[in-house]
Amino acid sequence: ALASGPRVSMAAEGAFASLRSAAAANKHDKCLKIIAELRETLGGEQDACLDQCECVSLIRQHKFERALEVARRSSGAFGFEEAFCLYQLKRLDEALDVLQAETSDKALHLRAQVLYRKGDFDASAKVYQQLVEEGTGSGVVEPNEVTANAVAAYTAAGRGAQATEDLDLDEALINPGDPGDGEGAEEEATATFELTYNVACAHIAAGCLAEAEILLRQAERECRAALAADGCEEEDIQDEVAIIRAQRAYVLAILKHREEALGACEALVGEAWPKDRSVAAVTANNLACLHEDRHKASVQKRLKQASTDKDVLARLPRRQAVSLRCNYCLLLLALNKLGECRKEVDRLVQDYPDSARPRILAAVLDLKSASNKGAGAATAAASDLRGFAAGIKDQQERSELELFLAQLDVDRGDVAAAAQALESAPGLRRSPNAIATAAAMYESLGRSEDSARVMEAALDSALHADGADPNARAALLRGVAAHRLSKGQLQGAADVLSALVSNPELTGALASRDRLASIAQLIVASSWFDPAAAEEHAVSLPPVGEADAVDVAALEFTDIPRSSRARRLALLDRAQKRNERKRAGAEEAGKASGPSPEVLRRRQMRREAYLSALTAAGKYDPKHPATPDPERWIPKKLRSYNKRGRKNRNAKFSGAQGTGEGAAKDAAKLDAYARAQAKKKAAEDKAAEDAARPSSALGRGNAKRGGGRKKR
Repeated sequence: ALASGPRVSMAAEGAFASLRSAAAANKHDKCLKIIAELRETLGGEQDACLDQCECVSLIRQHKFERALEVARRSSGAFGFEEAFCLYQLKRLDEALDVLQAETSDKALHLRAQVLYRKGDFDASAKVYQQLVEEGTGSGVVEPNEVTANAVAAYTAAGRGAQATEDLDLDEALINPGDPGDGEGAEEEATATFELTYNVACAHIAAGCLAEAEILLRQAERECRAALAADGCEEEDIQDEVAIIRAQRAYVLAILKHREEALGACEALVGEAWPKDRSVAAVTANNLACLHEDRHKASVQKRLKQASTDKDVLARLPRRQAVSLRCNYCLLLLALNKLGECRKEVDRLVQDYPDSARPRILAAVLDLKSASNKGAGAATAAASDLRGFAAGIKDQQERSELELFLAQLDVDRGDVAAAAQALESAPGLRRSPNAIATAAAMYESLGRSEDSARVMEAALDSALHADGADPNARAALLRGVAAHRLSKGQLQGAADVLSALVSNPELTGALASRDRLASIAQLIVASSWFDPAAAEEHAVSLPPVGEADAVDVAALEFTDIPRSSRARRLALLDRAQKRNERKRAGAEEAGKASGPSPEVLRRRQMRREAYLSALTAAGKYDPKHPATPDPERWIPKKLRSYNKRGRKNRNAKFSGAQGTGEGAAKDAAKLDAYARAQAKKKAAEDKAAEDAARPSSALGRGNAKRGGGRKKR
C-alpha cells in the first residue's frame, strides 16, 4: 500500500522510503509527521494510501477515536480498520454492522472476537469453526491463534467436550502422556502454550480434570521455554505463567487436593502478587475459599481490593465478577462482620438486579438477623424468592435459586416439599445430582412409587432430549442404572446401560474409566438373564493379560479377596458390637447405683417439654442448637466474662505517695514554732473570753446562812 506511482517526485519517493523505515521500526509518531509532509507535497494525490497509513499508525498508538475519523473518510474502503476501532471503543453493535460487508479471514476473525466480547459465545464458536475448517490461507491470521480462540469460545459456550472433536485438535495435545516419564519432555511442542492452556480449560469444562491438570503443567513448560528463548527476564516469565498456575491451583482444589491447591496459591503469591490484577483477584478468591476460618482474615484485604476494582470486574466475565463479589460477602459473613456484609450485599443487588446469588445472600442475612428469627422467617423468605425466580432468564442462576429454596424447605423440616421442588424445577430436571437427591428424599419418606416416577422421568429426558448436553444425559443414564441395580432390577438396569453404551455421542462424552465401568455393569447385569449378550459385551473390555503363569491349584486354596468396602463394613460391624457390649455393661453397672428407669423417663419428658416451649418461643432451633457455655457450672460472678474490675477506678486522683493533705498534717506536728504560736493564741482567746463574761458577785455569791466567823 506504500508503493508510489510513476508520477511521484523524487522527494516524495524519499519520503515514502522514510515512511516504510519508520513503520518497520514502530516509530509511529514519525510516521504521522511524514504523512503530513507527504500530504502537502502531493497535494491530494494518493490520499487513500496515506489515509490507511495514518489510520494504522493511530491504531498502533491506541488513539482509536482519531483512527476512526480517518477510516470513515474513505466511505467504506477501510471497513476492517473502522470495525477494529469500534471494537476497541466497545461499540460492538456498530462493529458488527460494519463487518457485514467484510469477507476476509481477518474480518471473520474480528467478527468472532466481537461476538465473544458481547457474550454470544455460541455464535463466536461457529465463526471460529468456519475459520478452522476453511483455513486461513491469507497468512494474516495465525492458525494457532485462531484455534486457541476457537477453543476459548467453545469453552465459554459450555461446549468444552465438543471442542476437541469439532476442531480436530492434535491427538497428542488432547491425550497427553505422563510428563514424569521424561519421554519427549524436551521436544519442541507443535502448538503454542496459549492453545495448550485453552485446551486444558476445555477439559475442565468437560469434567476431565486429571487430563486438564497434565495439560496445564505442559502449558507452563511451553510458556517458560518460549519466553526464555525470546530473552525475557525471570520476573516477566513469572507474570506470564501466573494465570496458568492459578488455573492449575483451581483444578487441584476441584480434585479435592486441598493442601496441594493451597500450596500452589501461596507459592504463586509468595514473593509478590501477580501484576495482572485479574489473576491476583482470582488468586485472592481461591485463597479465601481454601483457607480455614482462622486464616480467612489474612486475605480479606486482597479480596476487598479485587471486589471493588472496577477495571478488574469489567475484564472478568459477568458470572465470574458476581462470584467474586459474592465470595467477598461470604467471607465477611464468616468473619461475623454483618453490617459490612449487609452494605456489600445491597450494592450487589443494585449492580446486578437480575442475578440470583445476591438475592440468596440477602435472604441469608435476613434469616440470620435477630429481628426475623422465628417460625415464619423461612416461609417469608421462600415466598419472596419464588416470586423473583419466575422472572430469571438465566437457567443456571434459576437452578441455584431453586436449590436454595429446596434447602429452606429441608431446614423447615418439610422434606416432601423439598423433594417436590427439586422434581418440578425446570432447571433441575436434567441434573443428575438433583434427580438423585429427590429420589432419595422420597425413599426416606417411604414413597417408593414417587422415587420410581422421578427416575422414569429422568430416563425419558435422557433418551429423547437430543439437543441437550451429552455429559448430563450420560450422567442421568448412569444414575438411573445405578438406582435400578440397587433395587435389584437387573434387566431394567441392563436396558438403560445398553442404551448408553450403544450411543456413540453419549459414550464419547464419558471419560474412559466411566465408559469401561458402564460396560462392566452391563455385563454383570446381563449375565443373570442373558449370558450370551454378556459375552458379546465382554469383547468390548480391554484384555486382562496373559494368565499362563497362574497356578490354578494355588489359586484354589487362597483366601477369598475382599474389597475395601467389605473391609470397611466388617470393621463397622465389629465396632457396633463392641459399642453394644459397652452399653450393656454400663447399663448393668448403673442399675445398682444410678437412677431408676422411671426417674430417667420423667427427666427426659421434662427436658423434651422444656425444649418444645423454647422452640415455640423462637429461642431454640433443634436443627442448629446453640453451643453450651463451657463455664455454665461456675457461679456467674466468678465467670471470666462477668468478673468485676477494680473498685473506685473512677475516683479522684489524690496524688502520688507522700503528697496531699495527710502529708501536710504530719509536717504541722513537727513544727515547734507553729505549736507555740497556736498555744499562745489559744491562751489569748481564752483570756478575752473570760473578760467578756459577767462578774459572779452580783449573783448569789458565797454568803453563808447563819453567823459563823470568816476564816482569815
